[in-house]
Parts: sequence; structure tokens; C-alpha cells
Amino acid sequence: MGTLMPHRCSRTRGMLWPTVGVEEEYFLARLGSRTLAPGGTRVVKRAAAALGPLVDGEFTECQVEVRAMDVPATAADTAVLAAIVRALVVVALMSVRAGAPDRRSAASCRARPTGVRRGTDGAVTAWTS
Repeated sequence: MGTLMPHRCSRTRGMLWPTVGVEEEYFLARLGSRTLAPGGTRVVKRAAAALGPLVDGEFTECQVEVRAMDVPATAADTAVLAAIVRALVVVALMSVRAGAPDRRSAASCRARPTGVRRGTDGAVTAWTS
């Protein structure tokens, strides 16, 4: 799914929140033709509306970062991360349709983190099946 990036943590804002990078795994494609569709700006705006202050900018307009209070390490933490992933999937689906409302709910999206690993450098990686 993405990588928690220690250099993106912010102590200057009075809090330490690692960020979950949702990056190359999310390509926007038109549903009919399956061609790539530019829409990163819409995804970021809708993600901000859906997830509020958890959403942060990334390196390009096609990427979204979500702040997490704690490093996911338990089943409960993984469930929270899964809910964030489902919300982002819904946002991406809505954005691909160029503003058309999406009839799918977050509960219908099945993306679930299946593993979380902390590297020796402190980076945490989560992935989905």
C-alpha cells in the first residue's frame, strides 16, 4: 500500500504523526476504455473532504498521504489502516468518474492491509493482498 516515511514526520507542528504514503499502487483509469485518466487533483481534494486533517500533500498531484497517529502494529491498528485504504479507494473511484457520484460505499471495497513491517531504518511498510 505504501510506506510510512520518517522524514515526513512533523515535530514542528507540535505532534509526531508518521504518514502513510499511498503512491504507485493507485493509478486512475477510465472505466470504459481502461486508459489512464489525469485526476490526481480531484483525488486529493476528495480525500481531504473524506479524511479531513489526516490528508497531506505528496510529491506529485497523483499521490495522497494520510497521517496516522500510531504505527500500525496490532490487529486493531491494521483495521484502522484498512478503513483508510477503503476510503481512499472510494475517493479514487469517484474522482475517475470526473465528479459523478459513486454508488459504491466504503464497506464494499475489499482492500485490506495483510502485513505491516518495520525496517531497521524505522520506516514502516504496509501491503495489501
